[in-house]
Amino acid sequence: MGEYAIRKSDGESIKIGTCEDMYYLRYEDRSKVTPEEGSGFGYRWRLPFPDEDCIRPGEYDSGFRGIELTTGSCVGDNGEDEQFEFRPIDSDYDNLAPYHLVCIREDDGVMHPVVNTGKDQWGGERYRESWLNVLPHINDEGLKERLQAYANQSLLQKVK
Repeated sequence: MGEYAIRKSDGESIKIGTCEDMYYLRYEDRSKVTPEEGSGFGYRWRLPFPDEDCIRPGEYDSGFRGIELTTGSCVGDNGEDEQFEFRPIDSDYDNLAPYHLVCIREDDGVMHPVVNTGKDQWGGERYRESWLNVLPHINDEGLKERLQAYANQSLLQKVK
């Protein structure tokens, strides 16, 4: 079942997603559309890639666009650089790789990163993850900055 909305800028009817997946709409762009009768917003949203800023709601050329979470380095307890790879919190997933950030999920104003396991962003199992466990593994600084804003917003919501 598709979800449709009227884009406020031009009054055009557009597809925004399917059921809970808002493939063609970013969370921050939801005020730019009005869901049509029988349609509504889901709870999984497109990632806010900076290079897609010029694309209007409903005009993305594909479903969710994800990114592979990378290996990085950090300063460990002993003061030396240490290499680490992204691993989810749940030990049931320890033997699966790679991991992809595929979308964000909103639950009562709290945003969660949604990752999956598999050879590409579409394979494997999707699950919610912690921002602290995901943000260090994103190389795109523009995207990371935007996702950090979601993480901060979520932290404030949890405190309320």
